[in-house]
Amino acid sequence: MRSFFVSMPPDKLPSSKVLLFLHGVGEAFDPLEGGGRGRGVRNLFRHGVPNILSEPAGLGSSPSPPPVFDRFVTIAPQMFLREDMASPAEIDRMIDQACRIARAVLDGAAPAIAVMGFSRGGYAAFRLARRPEVKVIVSMDAATPVPPTPQEFAAAIAATPVPFWAFYAEYPDDPGYQNAITSAHRLIDVPEVPLATVPQQAQCKTVLPIASSGSDKHVEVARQVSASSFVYEWMLRQLG
Repeated sequence: MRSFFVSMPPDKLPSSKVLLFLHGVGEAFDPLEGGGRGRGVRNLFRHGVPNILSEPAGLGSSPSPPPVFDRFVTIAPQMFLREDMASPAEIDRMIDQACRIARAVLDGAAPAIAVMGFSRGGYAAFRLARRPEVKVIVSMDAATPVPPTPQEFAAAIAATPVPFWAFYAEYPDDPGYQNAITSAHRLIDVPEVPLATVPQQAQCKTVLPIASSGSDKHVEVARQVSASSFVYEWMLRQLG
């Protein structure tokens, strides 16, 4: 683990909800040594919730900021190396440290955690589903490493014991993204819902019709989901 970004609502209370945002492999720190490209701490803020919290202007003409600004204590850890996002030991160590931070912020209260994961962070989110602190999951283009196969990953998601909302895109012109992301999500047997309201379902999925392709489409999935008030309202409903 390299670093943690923490954002607190203006009226922080012990009852505040905790949002744990898990980045993808492209947002790891990556040191200069060992073949890394030396991206650094600021790489954490390229996409998703850390990006929105650090650059609210990116929300454009939204009439009001999404609840992530004032309803959640947000904790965004940054992995040291790209492939740490596929390591079960590193993923568990990450949430152990995040829970210690959450308890300190919430004056010792046990955190109820909503996990929001992008790409390989979405894969990590589902690996954390059986942790008692994790109460709900939102994944954005959750990408499986190889192995497991799309069928095995879909089966693991389907067996998730907590509420989840899985977002994904279609990649007909990119076999790599299609195999790692779309193929698994197509196999998940839960209702398909639009990103146009707060779903009633406790487990569901949404395919986003995005015109761009490849990595641009992948990043746009994270942007649209992270900016949607419906997503945070759904998580708050599941947290109770």
